[in-house]
Amino acid sequence: MVIFRSFVFLQVYVVIILEIKLFNKTNSAGVSGSKSGHLIMEHNIDGDSDGSDGSDAGIALCFMLSGDCILQQEPLWIRWIQQLSHGNINVEVYIHCSSKKTIYRCSNGSNGMTNGIQLSPWVSAHTIPIQTPTSYTYIVPAVLNLFQYAYMDKQSTLWFCLLTDTCVPIVSPEYFITQFHQLKHQSIIRWSRASWNVQFHKRANLHLLPSQYHLENDPWGIYTREHIHKFIQFPGGYRQ
Repeated sequence: MVIFRSFVFLQVYVVIILEIKLFNKTNSAGVSGSKSGHLIMEHNIDGDSDGSDGSDAGIALCFMLSGDCILQQEPLWIRWIQQLSHGNINVEVYIHCSSKKTIYRCSNGSNGMTNGIQLSPWVSAHTIPIQTPTSYTYIVPAVLNLFQYAYMDKQSTLWFCLLTDTCVPIVSPEYFITQFHQLKHQSIIRWSRASWNVQFHKRANLHLLPSQYHLENDPWGIYTREHIHKFIQFPGGYRQ
C-alpha cells in the first residue's frame, strides 16, 4: 500500500534492527508509485503502546524540508489535512526545516527576512524549535530529531508519517482514515535488499550489521509508535 508519493527521489537509508515479518503483498489499492521488485514491510504490534485505548488515537505528519524550506504542494496538504481532521482522528503536523540560510523568527512568532529565509505562516506554525543540519548524505540525525519531538508531544499518536517537501497525498482522506483504523498497529514502508556493495560503499554502515539487515528503503513511510520508540533508542546502542 502506498499512501504518499514524492516526485523527487531522495533515498534515505535507515536500517533499524526490529523483529519484523517480511512478505510479498500486492498493491491492491491501485495507487501509483510502486517500484518493481520492491516489497512492503509491515510490523505487527499487539495492543497500543503507552496505554492508549484508541479513542483519541491520532497521526503525525512529519515533514523534512530543505533548501528554502518550501512545502511544494502546501495548499493541497492544507486542504487534505482539514478534510482528514473531520474523520474523528487527531492530526498533528511537525516540520523540520534544514537550510544553509538562517531562519530568523521574531518575538511574535513570525519570521524575519534579514540574512535568512521567509517561511510561509503555515510552515512556520508547525516547525519544531530544534533544527539539525543536514546534507544529501547526512539526514538520519534530523529524522530522529523530528521523530523524537513528535513522539514526546502527543502520547496518543499511533502513526508517524515521514514525508519530504515534494510528497503529495494520492489517496482520499476517507481512504486514509479507513486504512488507519485497520492498520494502526502496523508500520508500512517500501523496501528492498541493498542495491550497493555494502563492503565497498559505507553508506548507512550496513557492513556493521548482519546480512539479513542489508536493506534499503524509501524515505517516506508510516511507522507505529512502538517502532518510533525503537528508532529513538537505536543510536544509543549502536554508536558505530
